[in-house]
Amino acid sequence: MADPSQVRLEDYVKGELSKDTNWWGAFVVGLAGTILVTGVTPPTLANLGGAAIPNFIFWTLTGWLLCLFIAELAAMLPDRTGGAPAYAYYAFKDRLPNAYPHINGVTVWMYWLGWMPVMAVNNLLTGAYLPVLFGFTDNTKTVQLFSNSIPVSYLTLVVGALISVGLFVPAFLGIRFGPAFATILGLVSWFPLTA
Repeated sequence: MADPSQVRLEDYVKGELSKDTNWWGAFVVGLAGTILVTGVTPPTLANLGGAAIPNFIFWTLTGWLLCLFIAELAAMLPDRTGGAPAYAYYAFKDRLPNAYPHINGVTVWMYWLGWMPVMAVNNLLTGAYLPVLFGFTDNTKTVQLFSNSIPVSYLTLVVGALISVGLFVPAFLGIRFGPAFATILGLVSWFPLTA
């Protein structure tokens, strides 16, 4: 790991950010986050019931505040990208010189904690939805991953894992390919939902 005292602020503020997208790219990437989060609602409500509603209200408000904070930071540092972890280092480097690496680490961990369970739930929901969509019966063995969780079939687990790996491809190909891929996925998912 590089010595934090040797990091030049100019290198951090003015990065080599590729600006290869437009308003549509920002729109579909932002919309994807909203759509991903809606998939976590049914499993959460199944376990918590009505107690989940104030929980959703609280986290929605904190997410809204985070969006406002990140928008302000993005206006101040237009050449940075990556959400809260991209700004934590810069924001706390001078104010809390002993704590800023830990603050940055916590923001990265929180980002991971926010996205990974949501992606898993949505991919498992897709795997469970496919037999209904295509009219076949899933006869594979089921497994209960946790003591209080709903049993999941092996077909659902395999489909969810394949989708997770498949979604890595557009993420790896970058910001030019990502919005086009998100638009196609949005249209493909829109047709069965409306039909």
